[in-house]
Amino acid sequence: MRFAGWIPLLLCFLSCGPSAVLYTDEVFRTAAPEIVKAWEGLGPFKDTRVTNLPTGAALSEIQAAQKAQPRPIALVGATLTATDRRELVLEFPRTRFLFLGANIGEESIGVGRLQAWEAVAQAVPPGATATVLFPSDASISDRIEFAAFWKHAGGGELTSWVWPEVGDLTQSKTVFQWVGPEADSRILALGPGTAVHGLPGTIRPPGVRGLTWKIREQGLADFLWGAVMTPKGVHFLPLETVPADRE
Repeated sequence: MRFAGWIPLLLCFLSCGPSAVLYTDEVFRTAAPEIVKAWEGLGPFKDTRVTNLPTGAALSEIQAAQKAQPRPIALVGATLTATDRRELVLEFPRTRFLFLGANIGEESIGVGRLQAWEAVAQAVPPGATATVLFPSDASISDRIEFAAFWKHAGGGELTSWVWPEVGDLTQSKTVFQWVGPEADSRILALGPGTAVHGLPGTIRPPGVRGLTWKIREQGLADFLWGAVMTPKGVHFLPLETVPADRE
């Protein structure tokens, strides 16, 4: 009992650090529940909060919340335009905003697209010949780096196409589909002997094997807190490769 008086002081010491809030809307909570769970798991030893926003009013709700109870650090996992993000930064110059899933180039937390592609490619058995469908906005450097990574990982011959320029896919036993839903019709025309690896939610014909990626939950809370503690920059979420077979 004589140590009871030290408990409040100990909790206060352990919770020292910045005060941060995560703003989320329904779209983000549905797409990335593991991030919300990890952030909530940082308490009680970190001064963190989660504010759930109503659908369709993210900007005005964040503005109102910041005015009512300002937080020096705000993670924004809500649907905002680039203009909305700029407006928040200008309106609250004393608040550091980190935008989850925002375009790379501003302070943000998101998935590194090339890193996600490489994580999936690394899990493919070596020696396979493959065809890769790149999205139209894939840079030349990203395409070259992915091809080099594939070769270094032990992959065989790689045929590359940039959407919408796509040739015959039926000759490849392995297809990397990085384009998105617009290439679904080409993928559905493939036979069950083809492995289709792609983005989360990539459509596959019945019987087709495949790999995709997801956010790795192990260590995610520490990653998020590390991003909060780092003054500037872009932070890529940790990923892991998982099967996405179509029975």
